[in-house]
This record gives sequence, structure tokens and C-alpha cells, in this order.
Amino acid sequence: MQLHTARPARVAVFAVDEGILQVARYQLGDPLDHFLQKRMLQVQTRQILDLILPEFAQLLAAAAPGGDADALLGRHLNPFRKKRAAPVAYWSGLIDVDGDGEVRYVIPEDFNGQLRLMAVAVSGDTMGAFVGSTTVRGDFVLSPNAPAMVAPGDAFEVSVGVANNVENLGDTILPITVTIQPEAQLEVIDAAEQTLSLGGMREGVLIFRLRAMGEPGASRLRFTASSGTYAASLGADVSVRPAQPYRNTVVIGNLGEGVEAIGPLRELYDAFAKRTAAASYSPLVLANGLSGYLDAFPHQCTEQVLSRAMPGLVLAQYPEFGSLQRTDSARARTGFADLMGLLRSRQNAEGGFGYWMPTIDVQPYVAVYTMQFLIEARERGWAVPDEMLARGNQYLKRLASDDSDGSLPALRERAFAIYLLTRQQQVTSNAIAAVRERLDAHYPKQWQSDSVAAYLAASLKLLKLDREADTLIAAPAAVLSRDAIELEWNYDRFYDPLIRDASVLFLLSRHFPERAQKLSPKALANIVQMLGKGRYNTLSSALTVLALGSYSDRFGKPESGELQIAQTDANGGNTPLGTADGLVLRAAFDAAAKALQVSNSADQPAWYSVSETGFDRNPPDSEIREGLEIIREFTNAEGKVVDTVTLGEEIQVHLKIRATRGNGFSNVAIVDLLPGGFEPVQELAGATPKPAYVDSGDEGEYEGDDEAESAAIPAWRPSIGLDRSNFALDYADVRDDRIVIYGYAGTRVSQFVYRIKATNAGRFVVPPAYAESMYERTVQARSLGGAITVKRP
Repeated sequence: MQLHTARPARVAVFAVDEGILQVARYQLGDPLDHFLQKRMLQVQTRQILDLILPEFAQLLAAAAPGGDADALLGRHLNPFRKKRAAPVAYWSGLIDVDGDGEVRYVIPEDFNGQLRLMAVAVSGDTMGAFVGSTTVRGDFVLSPNAPAMVAPGDAFEVSVGVANNVENLGDTILPITVTIQPEAQLEVIDAAEQTLSLGGMREGVLIFRLRAMGEPGASRLRFTASSGTYAASLGADVSVRPAQPYRNTVVIGNLGEGVEAIGPLRELYDAFAKRTAAASYSPLVLANGLSGYLDAFPHQCTEQVLSRAMPGLVLAQYPEFGSLQRTDSARARTGFADLMGLLRSRQNAEGGFGYWMPTIDVQPYVAVYTMQFLIEARERGWAVPDEMLARGNQYLKRLASDDSDGSLPALRERAFAIYLLTRQQQVTSNAIAAVRERLDAHYPKQWQSDSVAAYLAASLKLLKLDREADTLIAAPAAVLSRDAIELEWNYDRFYDPLIRDASVLFLLSRHFPERAQKLSPKALANIVQMLGKGRYNTLSSALTVLALGSYSDRFGKPESGELQIAQTDANGGNTPLGTADGLVLRAAFDAAAKALQVSNSADQPAWYSVSETGFDRNPPDSEIREGLEIIREFTNAEGKVVDTVTLGEEIQVHLKIRATRGNGFSNVAIVDLLPGGFEPVQELAGATPKPAYVDSGDEGEYEGDDEAESAAIPAWRPSIGLDRSNFALDYADVRDDRIVIYGYAGTRVSQFVYRIKATNAGRFVVPPAYAESMYERTVQARSLGGAITVKRP
């Protein structure tokens, strides 16, 4: 673009797709009118709406679409997703021009249309603007229709529209040769080169058949059209992603002097695979494996987001144990600020924190746990907003004095809130006495060994009531060293044996260090045993890391002996791995490893963790029914189950789920990966199912509780789903190539129904549907996979 100014000036040049400007109804303003406009004197305008309604700004932030905060929430997304075409918009920046000048802009190859050109120039005493346009048109316009994603083994069609834009052809018909060149993840089944004949300003369509190969990745399709001296080319991206979700598994254990074998190991795709092992004479090494589990956990409720951040918070002072974050790191500060922004958007007017959004009713434990995280962060030097903490403390005060719920979980939550207030130098003697009175009256033989006693004991210790505190902490401390862990696992309202033990160990280590020093080795062995059996969730993992951070200072390196990690290959050969970093031996192993060996030559206990994260190469060939059962069906407009549909047809997806033990499970997550060649259909407002509850703290009251259901106030409507759904929905989200829904699964079959549309012909793998309890890892279900065919009409 050539520029000319009559005198030296600073110039800014813009080139923008006319379509974007039409949508925005943008017109370039006149600089003179803008800068020299008439102004009314002595008038000032201010808005105070967000001061009158403090939560107003938070509601706006929560409703804002997109933005950089998605980097924090980018879980359960397809990492192989195709590249998006960038908008055609150019800005030159400020450039100095004295007479003639030039700027260059390379227009994207896929753009054909009108480009508006705008320039603004300013010097010391003059200013001016220019508006013009130019039409960008290639010899041929290529319009491919490729599926957004496919799975290995899919065979599908890609259509490409060809428009002949060559002018002044008259009656001449051009033979146009079109070729397709895929990258490694895709192969052409039929001819990669086809020909069609078109006259001037005519259009035609060609169809290419492709197959997805074994390795996942974002594959580029290169289309080239040529006829003599005329030519055009265009690229299109297709995501080849595995037909199962990204998954983490952790093996945790301890060993004395000797060798421990870990295997068999998973067979993973190399893309995005993480294979790590660590061993140490300090149990804090267990945080290495738990951090891997938390980092890969895909769901985004408030508790889970905070639990994912907990290892970085605790281990900032122990970088050798798996955390590289430090309070003086720019990246860490940015990530922490993003987390604070998320929490701000979920804090309601009363100071509580919602499970998904800032609703009026919140789950008390989640709100108190959030405050614990904020207090821990501030004590470690992180920048926690004062007003967020102050409003949260107001919620803690109300909860600490709320006597409306006399259940043991509610009293436990009150004791937790009292402890956090006491840590902040607030006198809580009356609140402690009120809780103890309720406990003695209703749970005289139960509460002394519960974590509620540990919270009250820690509060009394902070109030310098040492004798009473020491008496009260004795029973919870004794439970840590019990001879056997519970035979029947029980999770209820953010409480299970591991959550209890981790909470008590943390309080004991922080406020009763002398008693913690005298703990039997059985206390830590019980925690390791529960971790080794997979009895952990995000909350218990984070609390375990927090507890180990306080407890592990008592452990050191032995005077003699060492740890070794080796990987065993397919031939049985062992290869030593890893390097020592302080107290930790850390190793990364590769796909050739079939098993691992951890060796301890010292007469001192050691701990290890092995973490594998990635996409499994071999798709599952069987169902899983462990506490839940899930079935997926595709039906047409007549309600008939189908496995063959017509291109462009909309079909319904029925996700049917029920609990097969107990009275049902809350906090159930269902992940339904879409088959290739389909896209979800977004519904109009009011046509989607109403959430059954919003942030209810009660479990098991969804099914058949008509009064509660009618009293619930939905804070939102999902963008997907049909009103015939009767699944007790808490939250739903469309995430790239999958649907993720959360809610309650009762013992009677319920279903969530939504629509998808066939966009490409072919035969596509149907991934299994997955369901799991987010807090009871042994409760899970998986349906069978299959295939679906899309035919052209």
C-alpha cells in the first residue's frame, strides 16, 4: 500500500474485512469532529451502579464470553484441535511518513472479498483521514467442507466447492485440475487428483475420500486448483484425535529395604504423553504423583480448580518435589491472578463461593475450603485481594454461628469455619462452645474421633487453651495410627477417611508439632495405603499434599544406602533412570518401558510415585459398571434407534444413566465425545432442560423431591439439551469435540437428550460414553463404543 503525505506526519493504516465492519456497523470517524467537538462546561458524569450493587460487576464478568481466562479453564478440550482461520484485520502501527511511504500486508490465502482500507495521519498542526476499498479475488475460489475432527480408523468424505472467477472467458470452458495433499495423519483412499470443467463465474463440487491413520494430530489438507496459467491453493485443517479422553493414572507406594516392581504400564500415544516416576526418603514425594493427577483432572468446579493449584502453593518452597512455581515468578503471578479472577467471579454477595457460579445458595464446605486456600496463599506471600478475603470472612462468621443445621457434616463445616477465623486472630470462644454443645447433645460417642474435634482442638490451641486443646486432639490423633483402614469406604458431603486423615495430620503437624513427632509410622502407612488403592479424589489429594508439606520436615536422607529407578523393556532388560535432586530421585521413562523397578538399599522406609498421563492407544472393548451404568443411543425424528443417517440430518443423542448401588450419587460427571463428521446443535433459550438444583449441599435429595425441585432457582440455562431430558442437571457445557454434563444419578434411569447434526459423509467411530463420580473414584461407568455411517442423500 502506497502512502503520500504533504508534510511529515505520523500515520496509522488499517485494512479490515468489509464483512467484519458491516457486522459491527463501523464507520471511520472524522478526526476533526472527534478532537474538536463541542463540550458542555462544568459537567462531570460518573456511574455508581457497581457500588450500589457490589455483585453487579461480578455478574458481568461471569457472563463475559471468551477472553484470556479460558487459558485457566482450558480442560476437557481436544489438544489436537484444528487451527482457526484468523480474521482479516491489519494495523500498521504508528509509522513516520515524509512524502511517500509504503506498508505491506500479506492477505490470507483463504480470503476473497472486499477489504476496507483506512488511514489516519497527524502532525503538529494538521490531521486527516482516508477511506478506500479494494476487492481481493483469486482465479479460483476453493471452499472445502472438512470435518472438525475424526478418530483413527474413520473413513470420510471431504467436499470442495470450486468457483471459476476468471473474467472475460466468454463461452470458453476451462478444465480445472484439483488435487488434495494430506499430511501424515490422513491418507487419500481414491484419486487425489480430479478434474472438472467450468465456464466463467460458474461453480462445481468435487468429493475426495480420506481415511484417518493411527497417529493423532492436527492434519493439514492442501487443495490446489490449476488450469494453464490460472491457479489457486487453500489449506484446511482436520483434527485427528483419539476416541477416548485424556486420562491420568498414579501408582503410589512405600517400601523398606528391597525392590518393588510396578507394572504393567499403559500403552500411550506419544503426543501429550507424560510418564514420570519419583522416589524419596521423604513422603513429600507422593505430592509428585498427586500433582500429576490434579493437573490432568478435567473438571472445573471451584473445589477442583483450587485443589489443582494447591501443590504449586505448598511446594513452592520445595521445588525438587515437583513444583517450579515461586511467588517471584512472573508466570506464577499471572496464573495466580487468573485464579483470583475466577474466584471473584464465583463469590456471591454474601461472601460465599459457588460451586460453578455465584449463586445465592452455596455448598458450605466448598466456600470454607476456598477461604482456607486464600489464607494459606496469603501466609505464603501471594497477592490475595483484601476485599475478597474480607467478604469471605463475613461468610465464615455467619456460618460459624448458624445453628439451623444440626447434622454432623454441618457441625464439621462450622468447626472448619471457626478454625479459619481463629487463625486470623479472631476470638471464637463462644462459637466453639456452641458447636461442642450440639456435638455432645447429638453425637456424644462419635464426634471425638471425627475431624470436627481436630478443628476445635486447633482453634483452642490458637486461643492458648493448651490443656483443653491437648485433650481434644488425642482421639483424632489416635485414629491416624489405627491398625486397619475402613473395610467399607464411605464418602458423604466432602468427607471420607482420607479427607479426615489428611485434615487431622495437617492440623496436628501445624499446631501440635510435638505430638506429630511422636506419631506411629502406621499413621503415614494408612494414608499411603489408601492412596495406593486409588481411594483419593481431588479434595483428598490436595489436603494430603497440604498435610505432607507440614509433616515431612521430620524425614531426612539416610547416612548410607540409596534409591534407584530402572525401566524394564520387552526383553526383560533393566535400564537405570533418573537423577537425584536433593532428597528426590526423579525419572522420566518412555514408551519402551513395560515395567519399572524401584530399589532401596537403605535400612529406612522410602516412598515412590509413578504417574502416566495421556491417550491410550488401544480403545476399550468392554463396558464398565462400577456403581453406575450408562448407555448411549442415537434416534431419528421418529424416535427409532439408528446407526445410519443422511448427510445434513439432525439426530438425537440419548445418554441414559442410573446408579447401581446405594441411593444414588451426586457430583457425577458425564463425558460424551462426539463422533467425527457431527456437530452439536445449540438450542434456543427456553428449549433446554432446567437445572434441577443449583449448588445444593444436600446429597440424595434430587430424585422425587418435587417441593425442592420447584423451589430451586436456576441461575442459568444450558445451551444444549432438550426439555424432554429428566437427568438432574447441575451444569452442562459444550467443549470443542465433546459434551460434558454434571448432575445427580439416582437409582432410576434418567436421561439427558441433545441433538447433533451430520456434516460429512463417511463411516465414523463412536467413542464410548463415560460417567464418573468426581469424589468417589471407584464409582464409574463406560458404555460400549461403536460406529455410525453418514450417507449422501
